[in-house]
Order: sequence, then C-alpha cells, then structure tokens
Amino acid sequence: MPICGYDPLMGVALGEFAEGLVRSMGARARRLTLTLPGQLAEEKDELFILFHVLQREIAVRSEGSVDRRNLEAFLAIVLLARYLMGLEEAVPRARQGFEDRLRRNAVKLDTILRDFETAFESLPRDKAALERVLHAVGTVLVDRDPVPNSAGTDVAVATFAA
Repeated sequence: MPICGYDPLMGVALGEFAEGLVRSMGARARRLTLTLPGQLAEEKDELFILFHVLQREIAVRSEGSVDRRNLEAFLAIVLLARYLMGLEEAVPRARQGFEDRLRRNAVKLDTILRDFETAFESLPRDKAALERVLHAVGTVLVDRDPVPNSAGTDVAVATFAA
C-alpha cells in the first residue's frame, strides 16, 4: 500500500485521536459554558478558517521546504478532525450522540484503510503503481455510475461515497 501497508494499530490510533477530540471539546465547552451544538458550530467555523489559512500558507511556501511540510501535515490533521467530527452532518443534541459519531467515523476510516490495502495488494506487483492506486481508490473510495459521454459510450464518473 502506498502508505506503508495496514496495521490494526492505525485503527487504534484513529480511535484514540477521536477520543482526544471528545475530551478536549468537552473541556472547552465546559470552560466556555457552551452547549454541544454551540461548541460544534464554533469548531466548524474555526476549522473552516484554519483550513483556508493553511492552504494559503502552503501555497506560498517552497515545494519540499520544512515549513511547507509542517503546514501540510497540520492540514492533514485538520482534515482528519473535520472528518471524524462529521461537521457536515446534523449536530447531535446529546454528547453521547457526538461521541458515537466520532467512534463510528474512526471505525469507518479504519475500514477504508484496511480495504484500500487489500484492493491495492490484490493486483500483482508487476502492475504500475498508478494502476494499483487507481484500482484501490476505485474499489474503496468511489462509486462509479455509467454515464454516456459525447460519443455515446459509457464512461465511469467517480463520486465520493458518503
């Protein structure tokens, strides 16, 4: 697999990161005397701003520079947090619903990693890396719907699975 293969510790780490989000958000909400929906709305706004600031900062850094690599790694963490928190979903009213969402999303991402590894490794190593990656992405991360192109033949249009 392009990210060093799969190991169950990856899923454990995702679960621990999700638990850390639950604990830190709970502590922050208590400190600021916010409700869960209020805290999530604030987090969503702050992560939106941070995402765009990081993208801007990455764009002005030299390719391969330490600053750029640090910013890119931090952006990856921001994207992971947004995914785990499910900020595009409806805000749960109860803390337990939010905790369940984070745990569910961590398990879902762990499954994606495991399934990606299986799909990637299912093709022989003599196949080009690009072919193996495209196969794994197409198998695990996207739905393909046949859509006729201008020549009238079917082409696969990728849409990210929810």
